[in-house]
Amino acid sequence: MLAAGFVVLARPALWPVALAAFLLRGGIVALTVPLLILPSPTGVANVAMPLLSPAALGRITPTLILVVVAVCALLALAILIGGLLGAWLDAELIREAAEDEELGDSRLQVASPPRIALAGLVARLAAYVPFGIALGWGLSRLIGATYTELILPQNLGLPLAVRVLGRAPDAVVAIGVTWILGEVVSGLALRHLVLDTRSVARALRAAVGDLVRHPASSLATTVVTDVALAVVAGVGVLAAAVAVERLRFGISVGGSPLELTIVLMLVAGTWAAALLATGALTAFRSVAWTYELTRRRTIGDGDPTQPGDWAPEAGSGTL
Repeated sequence: MLAAGFVVLARPALWPVALAAFLLRGGIVALTVPLLILPSPTGVANVAMPLLSPAALGRITPTLILVVVAVCALLALAILIGGLLGAWLDAELIREAAEDEELGDSRLQVASPPRIALAGLVARLAAYVPFGIALGWGLSRLIGATYTELILPQNLGLPLAVRVLGRAPDAVVAIGVTWILGEVVSGLALRHLVLDTRSVARALRAAVGDLVRHPASSLATTVVTDVALAVVAGVGVLAAAVAVERLRFGISVGGSPLELTIVLMLVAGTWAAALLATGALTAFRSVAWTYELTRRRTIGDGDPTQPGDWAPEAGSGTL
């Protein structure tokens, strides 16, 4: 993993590619939502109730159908475009890492990233099926817990979110675990698609097999890369959110132009630093997983029927 870190530090050109892939695959939500002014529950109710009230009475209006169809269509379009572009950029990162002289294997047959984008999207969506099931079940648990807390609160001294989580911790755990597993399995499957030019089904089976055969190293790689990314990106976004809040306060009280300019520069600086750190850490995560897979291949995981570092054309293997 240290080798992956050295490669990423030596090749900062990988950072914007990794950042773009992360943002396209949904990271933009995690990095921007803390900076936005979210509507209050009352504001949401004022907008949603006119649409949902007839449905609660058993009457589905054309407006509600149109809104649901439009939202689903926009969501599907965002997943399709973001998923394809994200898979393309992820495949490019995998190719760059696999061909690096420090990490790569000269015998690998690396697929072209543009040709692998659609297969990568299909593999990622398939890997997230358990997450989708857990999300549906977990949201029903959380909605029920929220309703219970609103009518029969346990401890009004605690925030509503804390009380809801206390009533349904299993839902949060299920959503979190399946999300991480989906990320790991889909990432490994994409690497098998790029490095081995396998079909989507075979790539997914190989990814699950990697986790089963190497649970310790897979867990270590997941913990180190995800924790580092979550901490660094979280601190950066929190700092940017604090700066944005200070800017809002300065505008509301009529701060001087010089003060507002300084705070605005602080907002831009912290946001840029958060993006830069996120790009570096996502590049490190991608290279670390590619290195982990290529390392396993050199000790006999390239073909489970052939031990050692087996090459078909040589007809032999070595440890």
